[in-house]
Amino acid sequence: MIKFNEKTLSKLKTADELFDEKYGKKGTKSREEFEIKSCAWYHEEILKNTSEKINSGNPPAIHQKV
Repeated sequence: MIKFNEKTLSKLKTADELFDEKYGKKGTKSREEFEIKSCAWYHEEILKNTSEKINSGNPPAIHQKV
């Protein structure tokens, strides 16, 4: 079993803390812009991957013939 050093772990920042530092706190204009862009990127990747699967002849399960 892996043992973690609690003292070291307590010094690590959470994802929210890192985002707050880089993009601002939730509710700020800069954070909202980041969240909009990241959501758009996420959906773009889903559409791109789905399109690639369909065009490769290996469509996702919801498009396969029964």
